[in-house]
Amino acid sequence: MANKPGKVSTILQDMIRLIKEGEWGRAGIIPSRRDLADRYDTTTATINDVFTFLHAMGYVMPKGRNVVINPNRMTIPALVPSFDKYLQQHGLVPFMHNVGDPEVITLDKDLATAFGLPEGTKAIKRVRVQGERQGNQDIPYRLTETHYLYDLANKYLANTKNDPLFVVIDQIKQDTGKSITKSSIKLLTRFPSEQEQNLLQIPLHTPVVEIFRVSRSDDRTVIMFSHIVLVSYRFTLSVEDASTTI
Repeated sequence: MANKPGKVSTILQDMIRLIKEGEWGRAGIIPSRRDLADRYDTTTATINDVFTFLHAMGYVMPKGRNVVINPNRMTIPALVPSFDKYLQQHGLVPFMHNVGDPEVITLDKDLATAFGLPEGTKAIKRVRVQGERQGNQDIPYRLTETHYLYDLANKYLANTKNDPLFVVIDQIKQDTGKSITKSSIKLLTRFPSEQEQNLLQIPLHTPVVEIFRVSRSDDRTVIMFSHIVLVSYRFTLSVEDASTTI
């Protein structure tokens, strides 16, 4: 038997081939680890390592007690003018829901540093999960924690609580004339926290991309600042994304 790293790579490439060829259907159930170990004359520990890579690359996803083929591996830009509209334009049904209620906060030192703002800055915070709806199943793509300066957005707090789709920056533009013209971003890659695993429905070994973005108007007023966690295999990043407004 080949050494384990070589065996994992060989089995991984073969299973990717089988998935692409439709061996288990577009969204079918993958055979058990025991069955796969017998098929490839290896151990279940080796198959576990193969599944780690398949999950991380987006070829499979958990569904109840089973592992199934991920029916949609399309990658989309990480930052677009409207995430929901982008999905709709590509024939997908979007979903979005609040995680807890939007609230008034003051930025602690770590968060203020991440966004380049003064510690103690007062803001409205809303957290939402966004993704695709397939039938009666919601498939999360990203977790978005968005903040707006308190003085600009406090009057919209009730709207954000009642409607996850309420667009705060559109209302700010209507009321003040200020709109986003430039954004700056910082990004990191890492593994998800336990909370992110639960909200994004991914295992620990699926990498995520973490984006900190500050969006300003022409007069340098901060309109919005966001912390976005993306399931990495679903998104692409480009230099042009840095100027995206929403």
